[in-house]
Amino acid sequence: MNKPRKTDPAKASQRMLYHATLEEHLAKIRKQGLQPNFDRDTNFDGYDVDGKLFVAKSLEGAEFYSETLREMDEDAKAFILRFPATGIRLRQDPYGNLDDYFTTSSVPAGNIEALKDGQWIPLAELRLPRRRKPQAPKAAPVFTVGRFSVFAEKSDWGLTRKWVSKDGPFTTYRMTSDGRPKNADNHDNLIGHVTVDEETGEITHTSEYGVKEHKAQAEFRELIEKVQSLHVRNEDEADFTTSAPGLR
Repeated sequence: MNKPRKTDPAKASQRMLYHATLEEHLAKIRKQGLQPNFDRDTNFDGYDVDGKLFVAKSLEGAEFYSETLREMDEDAKAFILRFPATGIRLRQDPYGNLDDYFTTSSVPAGNIEALKDGQWIPLAELRLPRRRKPQAPKAAPVFTVGRFSVFAEKSDWGLTRKWVSKDGPFTTYRMTSDGRPKNADNHDNLIGHVTVDEETGEITHTSEYGVKEHKAQAEFRELIEKVQSLHVRNEDEADFTTSAPGLR
């Protein structure tokens, strides 16, 4: 078994940037590099990520987000990546901590290293686990919108544009293109989602992943209206349970 190759000593003098991600995304990053978020899913569901790649200037800052990812899913394995800051323009994230930044630049895969067992290893040399082709579980949609199916997922935490809220409960309605729920490892069938705070009836976030690709603008607007009608609240209403079928 070959030992991981250590980082080139010349990189020790370079200013580096750091990014936390899940193991399941490493294979794609190794092929495509790190890309700003456009019409795709994010680890921090509901946060404003459009056109942004989030980074930290310090390893400690990335470790915070790595730990946050593990808290969201105890079975998840998080990795910290780093790459040279040369040529990358940063902007400070107004909703984050002092060490939170984002860029609209892409990072080539050849510039990226991953931290494993205390060593920085070129991403191209990192041994990745073999993954079986994911299969989405069979489930009946909560409702349909046009030709698209909508599945609902309840959670006791949610992400808003003001950062993390754990007061919940929240329900996220995901519109998919093939009649199946969004798969944890593959979001190709996901068109968009709407997250609602069940206690207030407020829609905290909407994301349109494949709306343009599937020409589903009208259906996505209908989805938002449907969710609003399911969670409408009267001023004197005492029962805050969701009215979505099958979710009580």
